[in-house]
Amino acid sequence: MKDPVFSRVIKEIKDYAIFTMDREGYVMSWNEGAKRIKGYGAEEITGKYFGLLFPEDAPEDKPKKELEEASRNGRFEEEGWRKRKNGALFWAHIILTAIHNEEGQVVGFVKVTQDLTEKKKFEEALFRKNERLIKANADLDNFVYTASHDLKSPVNNIEGLLNYITPELEPKKMAQMLEYLKTSVEKLKSTITDLSNIALLQKDIEDGSQDDIYIEEIFEDVKYSLTNQMRDDCPNVETDFQVKKIKFSRLNLKSILYNLISNSIKYKSPERDCRVKLSSFRENDHLILEVSDNGIGMPAGYQQKIFKMFSRMHKHVDGSGIGLYILKRIVDNSGGTIDIQSEEGKGTTFRISLPNVISPENS
Repeated sequence: MKDPVFSRVIKEIKDYAIFTMDREGYVMSWNEGAKRIKGYGAEEITGKYFGLLFPEDAPEDKPKKELEEASRNGRFEEEGWRKRKNGALFWAHIILTAIHNEEGQVVGFVKVTQDLTEKKKFEEALFRKNERLIKANADLDNFVYTASHDLKSPVNNIEGLLNYITPELEPKKMAQMLEYLKTSVEKLKSTITDLSNIALLQKDIEDGSQDDIYIEEIFEDVKYSLTNQMRDDCPNVETDFQVKKIKFSRLNLKSILYNLISNSIKYKSPERDCRVKLSSFRENDHLILEVSDNGIGMPAGYQQKIFKMFSRMHKHVDGSGIGLYILKRIVDNSGGTIDIQSEEGKGTTFRISLPNVISPENS
């Protein structure tokens, strides 16, 4: 295989990694584009097998299979991960072309590689954004339906009460109607506030900046926010922080702990003293947060329903039904999972798994 072939390709195709190989896959020529993209100088790579340019986890026979397909079909083309000299991976579009002699025998190969890493990152970011938009649209549909449903009831009540109130209405009855009217207005205000909070909290979830935070510090903030409830209803809150420091949104972690602990207190059993345990530990590269209680629990099959907007398991407990909805959105947005183990009459455990948030400083 003559050098002019390589020189001609160099002139025709610029800004690409281009190199030639003999029929066994050993590098013969190496252009400046190859040096720029792959990191090897010509003197380092010439004479070496091109298999060293593949990631460590690539199948051992992949280089050989590429040569075989190019020999058989005249050309091999694909996109995939390739390796730079420093070990970093880049997304590449490669074309491997067989070179034949006058008798039609394969005497070598030309390989052209284009670095598409930025394009790949853009496509992945676009895909993730599209997924978020699809989810946001579904949430918006749910939001509109729920808003119209929850607003309709107090508005209808107010309208009915206003129609009932007349100048001739006796004072005692008038006072009663005004009290009903006040209750309906408060319900309307509460619903509007909940709907506004969902929109604001969703923005915080998406924009939540990550900080190096100590879980115990966030727990102390939550304890302060729940001072009265914990003092009066559940003084027995135990902690076991095996993982102490993480990189996460301070606001989002506080929301997670606040919602889980306050729910444990709300749904405590009237038959025994309330006990809650908050734990953090590591499973592989995941942080596990667990909140367990000995409360009233929930029926089988109900676990996933509680994450729906405005869903409430027990009507005798005050609440808006948005806390666990927001919690689920935080966990999903962080790439994590949330599982529930619950037995009616015995208690509930929420188990949250969050990937890649554990700080190396955990003593």
